[in-house]
Amino acid sequence: MKRHLYIIWLVMLLAFGTAARAQQPTPTPTPSDTQTVAPENLQGVPAIAPNYRSTTAACPISAASASI
Repeated sequence: MKRHLYIIWLVMLLAFGTAARAQQPTPTPTPSDTQTVAPENLQGVPAIAPNYRSTTAACPISAASASI
């Protein structure tokens, strides 16, 4: 029985270890990494759904709580 537990623990350790190694680190911005451009004037940022109009007038939270 202990042998089965050791095998299960080994498989779990390998699975969690490979999942942790698969993460990609991202650099943290430094205080000297500042932008001199206002956010609305950023170049190269595409507009996301500029013509989108919602057909729902209710707040999602109030609509969800009304159905409960």
